[in-house]
Amino acid sequence: MVREIEIYGKRVAVAGGPLAVWAYWREFDSDLWADLRAANTDDGPILAVWLQVVWAMAKAADEATPEFGKWLGSFEEFDLGDVTAVAVMDQAFFAAFFRRRQASRAERARRAIGRWLESIAQRLSGAADGDVAR
Repeated sequence: MVREIEIYGKRVAVAGGPLAVWAYWREFDSDLWADLRAANTDDGPILAVWLQVVWAMAKAADEATPEFGKWLGSFEEFDLGDVTAVAVMDQAFFAAFFRRRQASRAERARRAIGRWLESIAQRLSGAADGDVAR
């Protein structure tokens, strides 16, 4: 699923999945997961790695994304103190790689009916014990 984020004054289409992992490996000759684990230190995140991850996600969303250096050069605004940019990158990463499967209509209906039946059973149990709850 392609999402659009805004970092450093620029809108970027990003997508997760195996194509992003492969694009990262191909461009940086390194493992995305290992680099990301190493990038999140007690001193704060390492911005360069987060930018590489977002580049790989942009490449997965659009094959026409230029190589990393040219892509970085396309950002007109760049503020190292902008902590919201890292937060946006982090949220985009987790939304793309760890998204929960959407429940189907039937699954949602089954759960709702199950909750409804459970509440009826509890009421009936209370009525049998003489404790009628309304």
